Amino acid sequence: MNLKEKIIIRFTNILGAISFIVLPLNYLAGIVGGIWLLLLGSWEFVLLGILFVISMPFIYSLTFLFSAPLTMVSSYFYKKKKKILTYIFVFGGNIISNLVISYWVFFVFKFFMSYSTTYNHWAFILWGYSTMLAPLAKMARAEGPNNFSSTLSVWLAIICYLILTASLFLSSPSYSLLIIPSIVFTFVNIIFTSLMLDSSNSLL
Repeated sequence: MNLKEKIIIRFTNILGAISFIVLPLNYLAGIVGGIWLLLLGSWEFVLLGILFVISMPFIYSLTFLFSAPLTMVSSYFYKKKKKILTYIFVFGGNIISNLVISYWVFFVFKFFMSYSTTYNHWAFILWGYSTMLAPLAKMARAEGPNNFSSTLSVWLAIICYLILTASLFLSSPSYSLLIIPSIVFTFVNIIFTSLMLDSSNSLL
């Protein structure tokens, strides 16, 4: 096992360990937030959250109209062994996906926070978190545990939501706060993709 393979395994294990810690929040947020809102009589927001969860994958699939051609071009340059051009187009396809995901997080957060008051503030935060994460987690599970890009997308969404939540107490939530995380996660994905491609080539 070479160094690059060790890095891949170590990083994957770290993500798995962190996921195990965060997992209870992912499940409990929807249960607690949903029941809380129902007890407050805000059942319409629970229904809207469910509607968002159902419709999001169909809307998100439209982004592939823009990212799919870039992925095809990157595959072409990869076969031609032109690494720089490969990673440029991988970056293009991935940044589109990440920006859409971060905007999805912002949309859900702002929507529910616009209706929150002092007595239901945290109920909306928890329900919004569950609404935001549920479709992304479902799509990631469908693609399997070995799809690193999907795992990163879920973590990008979680971090973006936590940033927006923290911004409530420090400043005003803004989509601009999510641009840098989206770019950082794109570079992380490119680095990991590079390691995987180099590792697979070494086995040939």
